[in-house]
Amino acid sequence: MLRWFARLSIRWKLATVTIVTTAVSLLLAGAIMAAYDARTYERQKVESTTAQADLLSASIAASLVFNDRDATHEYLSALNVNREIDAAAAYDAGDNLVAKYERPNVHIRPVPEIAEPRGYHFDGEHLTVFVPVIDHNARLGSVYLSASVEPVSTRLARYVASLVVIASAALAVILPIALRLQRIITNPIAELATKNAIIETTLEAVDHGVIVVDSELRVSFLNERAYVMLNIPRHKLRVGMNLEAFMRAWEAEFGLPIQETGYKRLYATEKLRKEFVLPGGRVIEFRQSPLPQGGFVRTYTDISEQRVLQEKLQQAKEKAEEAATAKSKFLAAMSHEIRTPMNGVVGIVELLKSTRLSDEQKQMVEIIQRSGITLLDVINDILDYSKIEAGRMTLETTAFSLADVVETTAEISTAHAQSKALDISCTVDPDIDEILQGDPVRVRQVILNMMGNAVKFTEKGAVGIEVTADTITDDRIVVLFEITDSGIGISLKKQKALFQAFQQADYSTTRRYGGTGLGLSICKNLVELMGGEIGVSSIEGKGSTFWFKIPFERLQRSEPTSMFSHHQRHLSGLRVLVHDSIQSRSAISLYLRAIGIDAIESKGIAELFDTLRRARASERPIHIVIVRFQIGDDRAHTFYEELDRHPYLDDTKFIFVVPHLNASAARVATKEGVSWSISAPIRRAKFYDLIARVTGRISRKVKMEEDAADLNFIPPTIDEARSAGCLVLVAEDNETNQFVIKSQLQRLGIAAEFVNDGREAWDNLSREEDRYGLVITDCHMPFIDGYQLTGLIRDQELTTKRRRLPVVALTANALQGESDICRAAGMDDYLFKPSSLEALDIVLNKWLPKAIKLRRPQAPSSTGSAPVHSVRNTTPVKKNGAANPPIDIATLAGVLAKYNPEYPRKILEVFRTTESQTAAKLRELVRTQNATALRAAAHGAKGSAASAYAGKLAGLCAELERSAEQPDWIAIDVLTAKIENEFEEVLSFIENLE
Repeated sequence: MLRWFARLSIRWKLATVTIVTTAVSLLLAGAIMAAYDARTYERQKVESTTAQADLLSASIAASLVFNDRDATHEYLSALNVNREIDAAAAYDAGDNLVAKYERPNVHIRPVPEIAEPRGYHFDGEHLTVFVPVIDHNARLGSVYLSASVEPVSTRLARYVASLVVIASAALAVILPIALRLQRIITNPIAELATKNAIIETTLEAVDHGVIVVDSELRVSFLNERAYVMLNIPRHKLRVGMNLEAFMRAWEAEFGLPIQETGYKRLYATEKLRKEFVLPGGRVIEFRQSPLPQGGFVRTYTDISEQRVLQEKLQQAKEKAEEAATAKSKFLAAMSHEIRTPMNGVVGIVELLKSTRLSDEQKQMVEIIQRSGITLLDVINDILDYSKIEAGRMTLETTAFSLADVVETTAEISTAHAQSKALDISCTVDPDIDEILQGDPVRVRQVILNMMGNAVKFTEKGAVGIEVTADTITDDRIVVLFEITDSGIGISLKKQKALFQAFQQADYSTTRRYGGTGLGLSICKNLVELMGGEIGVSSIEGKGSTFWFKIPFERLQRSEPTSMFSHHQRHLSGLRVLVHDSIQSRSAISLYLRAIGIDAIESKGIAELFDTLRRARASERPIHIVIVRFQIGDDRAHTFYEELDRHPYLDDTKFIFVVPHLNASAARVATKEGVSWSISAPIRRAKFYDLIARVTGRISRKVKMEEDAADLNFIPPTIDEARSAGCLVLVAEDNETNQFVIKSQLQRLGIAAEFVNDGREAWDNLSREEDRYGLVITDCHMPFIDGYQLTGLIRDQELTTKRRRLPVVALTANALQGESDICRAAGMDDYLFKPSSLEALDIVLNKWLPKAIKLRRPQAPSSTGSAPVHSVRNTTPVKKNGAANPPIDIATLAGVLAKYNPEYPRKILEVFRTTESQTAAKLRELVRTQNATALRAAAHGAKGSAASAYAGKLAGLCAELERSAEQPDWIAIDVLTAKIENEFEEVLSFIENLE
């Protein structure tokens, strides 16, 4: 029976249980009701018969008193009307039968001859009752009644029949309802059972040992894998067994640490993850999680292979990190080597700007300076791709002029463009704020790359950049940059690969135009890093438009500072006629109308003169005529001849837009009597200033740039600066950098002392307290570097309670994060080499304002020298990388002699004296394979060679310095031989100089 029931589904098990339970309940209820009914029937029968007997006893009391048997019999016979009374009898006080009544034709028990005590009893189908006859508390006799009753079996049979009928009806109604309602219960249970089966199957299939324990630490489940993994005999651990006792025995058997706290308390509340090693070396990890109702689940995993793999991965990671560190060091060293000579270039050019130059020279110097600065900004292109690839590229956020960035970059692109007779145009939307918040270096880098590509791939026609406001909100502006060319164009198919690394439109393009294909990939990453997007639209054979959008933060200012509001007050109302260059005319007219000037456009010479004639006749004269000269355009002379035939135009001012750096075009304009010229692409600020000067209106700049006040001051004496607390100490081991920073400080009117390394700087600082008001230190120097020097200064300040001495880092390391390293070392600020005069002046204003107040403006004719002292009498020199002759004597004399006519000869004399034995020293260090000393000696020789403008020798020494880091002595031996030969040539060259 039970097996049959066990084979039933849950649904039918529930149905069977429901039916059986209902049936049993009905039967039990029927039985109870039948018993209750029988009992009630008997009680009621006794009560009614007893009441009848009491009534009869009261009726026959008198007849018994008088012993009237007839009357007594009559009373008894009157019971005939009650068909339930089968017999009756009356007894006297002596319990003797007086009279009786028996219903005829009824089988009854004989009437007793003697009365019995009061009471009743059932006898089969009859009830007999004895009741005393009482009168005035005197017992006169007794009454006997016998009543027929329904048999119990009959009543039970009737009840059973009724019960069966009711039960059948109930089941007929309940069974369908039960079957329907049980689905509400059985369906979730069936799903749960299915899931449970799936879980159990899954747990058996997983590659983990699984043990489930209840709140009493009894095992409720464990899979086959647990037996195998833990090597557990099946008879020692089964479902229902206590886990604690087993685990203690198992841990003791394998020599594992016994849990110090009770399993029940520990594992009922804690989530654990531990590892242990089994005999044989297998590493097992177990994880344990408590169950809500008490108990826990524990999983065992064999992680032996994972541990071996992790060890291999860790070793590989360490090797990769070592390689990355070596790469970073190499990049840092290369960056330092590249930026150091650029320090001299840009620094000297900046000093050169302050001398008297012709217009053409001034313009050339400006281009050199801008190109040098731009080169320093984008020199990290080699590093950028690696940084982007490694996710280490970060952005600067600073306030800058977007128009200045765009216009400067466009100017830089003109040199190559003019060699190809290309027209370069630049338009910046006047709706764009003059000052925005963003990363100008990266914006310039992207523009320069795209402008360079446009010029490179365009043989004739024009290249232009247009910058417009895409969307503007209260605190944000999205700027659209579009670089358009009339070059070779790109097919739609090839456009898809343009922004991938090392990709160009065609391999034939690479052969013809050169390039690595990294530029656009870097641009794409930089634009996306700045939160923008980039794209291209192009038609093959007709040209391309590369575009990108970048969001910038807007600076909230209480008062307008835009050049437009300034010039609008002074130039509004002028009438200007713009002629010729169609591509540039729109930009010129746009700029004019932005400040309220009435710009009238003319497409040809005849239309121009006709417009001028009509304007004069209407007494609404044209104040300025702007005419663009294009490269190779011969119409200028024809235009001048036409001017001579119109004397009424003598009062009209002309501005000719000439190609950038095209001095001949500017001279033609001047020779023919034209008022002014301005180079293209047009710089908006200079354009407005020029209009103001030509018309005699007030200009934002009262004088031309070349007449502007230079940063040229007379410094105080060393004693004056020391007394005022504004003497500067500069620690720099490279003589080239010493010369540049010394010249810049001299020009800025700052008194300074120089030392060659951090140890000398620390000696000076320790020798006299509060001698210096600022320290400028190179980061990488022998003995004590800039970081260590700063640490010594900060430690001394903590121990002696000295005032905080500002420290500014001077570093050529272009790797990202150098500024963070400087600040982490305790430095207050930093300058990247080469630093411009303006940047250095800003730092001095910020950290040493007393020195700014102490300096005096330099008179134009003054040639006084600054009190800039060298502690070791070292003589700095500009570093150059020329190859032949071994010393670039022309540059040495040309660049440095104007600051000190004796300087070139002195530096060469010092070099010959101090470096005559250097080659032999290097050879000896190579022979003894002393890498550390060799590296230091090569570093010193490199600086000395650079100071003497022995570029090839300096390069060889720099290569030797790098090689000594991880020495390959065979290669180093070959390199040393080259250095020996070059030293001999340099020294011989110096001896032969007059």
